[in-house]
Amino acid sequence: MKDIRLILLMAALCLVVSISQAQNYNVPVTGNIDETPISSNQEGGSGRRIISFAGRDWYVKSGAWGPGPNHWSDSTSSVWVDANGNLHLKIRREGSSWYCAEVYTTTPTQYGMHRFYLASRVDLLDKNVVAAPFIYANDEQEVDIEFAKWGYEDNQIGNYTVQPSDSDSHVTFDVSLNGDYSTHYFDWQPDGILFKSFHGHYPEPPNSAYLINEWLYTGDKNPLPSTDMHIHINLWLSQGRPPSDGQEVELIVSDIDYPSLSITPASQLVPCTSGEFPITVTSITSWTVSDDADWLSCSPDSGSNNGEVTVSYEANTTTSSRTAIVTFACNGIPDKTCTVTQAAAPTPEIYVSPSSLDFGNQIIDTGASLTYNLIGNYLSSDVVVTAPAGFAVSTSQDGTYFPTLTVTPSRGNIDQTIWVKFTPTQAVSYAGNVSNASSGATAVDVAVSGTGMELAEIQLEIEYVDNGLCRLNWNEIPGATSYLVYSADEPLPYDSPAWTQIAQTANQYLVIQASDARKFFYVKAAVNSVSADFISVPVMQ
Repeated sequence: MKDIRLILLMAALCLVVSISQAQNYNVPVTGNIDETPISSNQEGGSGRRIISFAGRDWYVKSGAWGPGPNHWSDSTSSVWVDANGNLHLKIRREGSSWYCAEVYTTTPTQYGMHRFYLASRVDLLDKNVVAAPFIYANDEQEVDIEFAKWGYEDNQIGNYTVQPSDSDSHVTFDVSLNGDYSTHYFDWQPDGILFKSFHGHYPEPPNSAYLINEWLYTGDKNPLPSTDMHIHINLWLSQGRPPSDGQEVELIVSDIDYPSLSITPASQLVPCTSGEFPITVTSITSWTVSDDADWLSCSPDSGSNNGEVTVSYEANTTTSSRTAIVTFACNGIPDKTCTVTQAAAPTPEIYVSPSSLDFGNQIIDTGASLTYNLIGNYLSSDVVVTAPAGFAVSTSQDGTYFPTLTVTPSRGNIDQTIWVKFTPTQAVSYAGNVSNASSGATAVDVAVSGTGMELAEIQLEIEYVDNGLCRLNWNEIPGATSYLVYSADEPLPYDSPAWTQIAQTANQYLVIQASDARKFFYVKAAVNSVSADFISVPVMQ
């Protein structure tokens, strides 16, 4: 009886062990990822082996660790990238030991699309083999796509899991591929995770016939982004048991899409004038845009996936260059920046031509106008034109004259005729400068001068001569170079436009017909050969 009880006890213990193992076969087991360099066959010295695949760097796992537990190899016979850029993971046998393979990114991932392009018949994997692309921070922060039967031939091989696994966070599905190529993804977002598997290599299935399975998880186990959340791809043995057929296994991954952000260009030189330029965004997740300057703006200021942002900038009117940083941000991804450097505006310049105006003699309380041309380049403010005493300025001959006026540049430039009027109030010499000044520019002067003169009285008389002629005589005016003689049929003010000029002579007389002697005459003395400058007085006879 004692032997029988012992046999029964042993049988019971075996049954308990068998049941425990069967339960574990049916549950995805994911162990902690130890990143300590421990492998004796480590390549490249004492550090972890790093490979480059799909635009990222990946650590290669080595040592004896979970899940499984298993032995992991970082040998080039276990993990490699071929000449076409495909990643190969292999379960292989060395002597009596089996070695599994795993890679994981050197940098963390974040919310967004994680798409895996597989080039292996994952539907035909041995019942003890697990192939899995997933993200992992710890055992309670993990999202899995797994191809595994967990030791049971009759189990469905497809698994979507949000860890820790339970009936609400784990689904299984059948996978029956019609070729080597299949695509599997999860779109990890704060409000849920969308899983999808389909035939071929596409960002999305072309139509419903390509779809293998999809599942939306919206439960409370959705992990949060963290610096520990990395992308993993592994090929391992459930419970550490070798393939049931004793054959080595290989998983080929053609490519992956992952939350990423890149921009073009990373720097931009722009002129001092206003304008805009585009920044191209390459991403499969959402992003925001900000800047640190008030002289530029970005539109739009956010987006998702690939896109384009227009950067508009104002004119730089200063003589110093300036720099702004446009920042593109995503959760969990290092910011990308574009440095915008705007050229300094050229030094503001003012030119005048001519640089001096001489009005000569001018009768007091009367005015005469002359002009100069005002040229301005790269101006950031108005040009202030200021006249000295006795002079005034205007932008038109017939306009209002002011002691000071402002001229506004157009796009930083000025090309303006300035009229200067000399209106003496005393019989003295006038001299000074018309100032032309603008912020940042060297002021330029136009020298102006003139002399105020009193009206000179011309004594006029008529002398009769032979042959029906008369001679009109007058006194000499100092400085006069010629005399202009006017006549009218009636007395007129000296400044009336109704006077008719009948002669201009350097003499102090003019011979006229005796019949004209009854007309009225007006003689003006031209001074310094400037016809606009007169010393004049009307003399009626």
